Amino acid sequence: MVCDNAMIKHPQRLRVRKAGKTLAVFVLTAAWIFSGWPPIGAGLLPSLKVPAALAATNTETFSSSTSWTAPPGVTSVTAECWGGGGAGGGSTNTSGGAGGGGGAYALRAVSVTPGNSYTLTVGAGGSGSTGAGTAGGDTSFTGDASAKCLAKGGGGGGANGGTAGSGGASGSSDGTTVFSGGGGATQVAGVGGGGGGSAGTAAIGNNGAGSVGGTAVTGGGPGGTGGPILTNGSAPASGPGGGGGGSGCRGTTICKTSGTTHTGGNGFVGQVKLTYTVFTILGNGASEPSNATLAPGDAITDLDAFTLQDTVGTDTVTAMTVTLSPAGAFNGIAQVDVTDNANTAKCTAATNPGSNAVSLSGCSIAVTTTQTAYKVRITPKSHANMPLPNGASYGVTGTVTAFTGTNTQTGSDTGSATVTVDNLSPNAATSTSGSAGSAAVTLNWTTSNSADFSRSVVLRWAASSPGTEVPAEGTDYNAGDTVSATATVACVRTTDAASAAVSGVDGSGTGGCGSTALTNGQAYSYKVFQKDSHGNYDTGTVVSGGPFTPFAAVVSVTISANGTISYGTIATGASKSTIQLGTTPVAMNDGNAAEDFNIKGQDTSCPWTLSGTSGADQYVHEFSVNGGSAWTALTTSYQALATNVAVNGTQNLDLRVTVPASTNCFGSQSVDVTVQAVAH
Repeated sequence: MVCDNAMIKHPQRLRVRKAGKTLAVFVLTAAWIFSGWPPIGAGLLPSLKVPAALAATNTETFSSSTSWTAPPGVTSVTAECWGGGGAGGGSTNTSGGAGGGGGAYALRAVSVTPGNSYTLTVGAGGSGSTGAGTAGGDTSFTGDASAKCLAKGGGGGGANGGTAGSGGASGSSDGTTVFSGGGGATQVAGVGGGGGGSAGTAAIGNNGAGSVGGTAVTGGGPGGTGGPILTNGSAPASGPGGGGGGSGCRGTTICKTSGTTHTGGNGFVGQVKLTYTVFTILGNGASEPSNATLAPGDAITDLDAFTLQDTVGTDTVTAMTVTLSPAGAFNGIAQVDVTDNANTAKCTAATNPGSNAVSLSGCSIAVTTTQTAYKVRITPKSHANMPLPNGASYGVTGTVTAFTGTNTQTGSDTGSATVTVDNLSPNAATSTSGSAGSAAVTLNWTTSNSADFSRSVVLRWAASSPGTEVPAEGTDYNAGDTVSATATVACVRTTDAASAAVSGVDGSGTGGCGSTALTNGQAYSYKVFQKDSHGNYDTGTVVSGGPFTPFAAVVSVTISANGTISYGTIATGASKSTIQLGTTPVAMNDGNAAEDFNIKGQDTSCPWTLSGTSGADQYVHEFSVNGGSAWTALTTSYQALATNVAVNGTQNLDLRVTVPASTNCFGSQSVDVTVQAVAH
């Protein structure tokens, strides 16, 4: 029995080539099973890693040495190597040349890095001559971490009746699956020996037999034919890696011709095949969109940038899934789109998604080997379609997490902008209070402490308690607008800072409130609403102390000291004041509403004329509200004494008189100083 040099991976039933060798086969197999012999050559089926069903693959075949760049997405290739065939031997005498050996086969899955360049070496076929044929070259491919496949070339055939070339040896090759090439045949009666066939993908190569080259096994190449007498040996008709045939002889008796020589056939060049899965590759865009904050109802905005690319060929993406984050982010989203960078839609938009996993159908994205950029875009819901206050604010991110295409998929989309959809109400107003006046109500509150606070809107109900009406989200109002048949906008303040103490008077037109007088005797209630810069309102705060009932104003003022001041005797041109007398008058608001006090003097009956300076029959009468630090001359017309004096509030009032510098009116003089109260 002939033991070919192929590595045994698993016990298999050997094919018996010659009769009478059954016992030898049994002993060989039993010894391997029971004695622990190391693996030896045999024609065994390899254990191959089979790609997943439906996975598209691409195979590149190389018959010369070159460099190879790993395509996008490819991280592993199945490398198959065939060594070059050895050349047949030549003849210069009466004996023919022997056939060359076929190249070995090796297979290994090799890790590679996309974009990196790798060297592959294809073993040349041996060269025939009149002498011994040269050996075929070794074929190899080395990937990352020095993992490689290596297939040995076949040996050259001997000249002039020499030994046959041996097949490339599996034991000297490197791979997870290896097979030896077939050996060449020796010359017979001057006829060249046939070359050995190269190893195939599942078997050792066939040996040459007589002048006949070894027939090709699956995946391998045949050996060349040995030359007849006086004829050169032949190279194999096809590849890869078959051994060349030996030449026929020259000589005297058999060859009958002298003085001629003949060459062996060249071996066939080896081969490398690289097979890899064809991927459609999902990746991040070159840069993500800018972060943004959106109000409900804002326009469509970029959320994510991603790319698609094929390893080789083309693919068509027909659907994809965009996954939003955080939990509940979909609640604020009206629509999700996928577009190219020119904002042309590439899928049917997904409207009003019901979960964070958003499915988009109707996609028509042609994917090629050119990396192409696309975008995920979102449109927030309108205020009317958002959850009711207090709502929420979502810092939305989104990435493509799945897509439908033909090829195997790889890569991921991991980056995203953060687009905040702000439907969160601002914090409420605090420190609310109010008080009723004549046909008006004074309202006080402290504005929201939220950073995005924008304005205050106060609603009024002509009722003892507020109704359920609220301002419409995203809507601005003016004082006097109606929200419903029973709710009216009483006040709108648009320029206040956050956490500011503010007030307004509904019915007088101050502090942003309406100027239409309220009805005395009617109870009114109020709510203060806070609005932020994105159009969101809070649920409102009832103004404490209500309801508030305006009333008819009673305006009244009283003066202490019985309303009479006696200055006593004063020299010409001299002055005297109530401070000196120790009788400072006090004006008091004894009405039922805030009041303004006015004051005026008069001429005397002598007459002395009221003036700003003392002169001939001119006297000066002055008042001070700060204990004499400053004095103001009275005139015969009213001028302001005090403003916004609260009910039961008081105002000190000192007076000072300076008599004329000269006069003919001697004796007692009497004048009136009038203090007037008016509603504030």
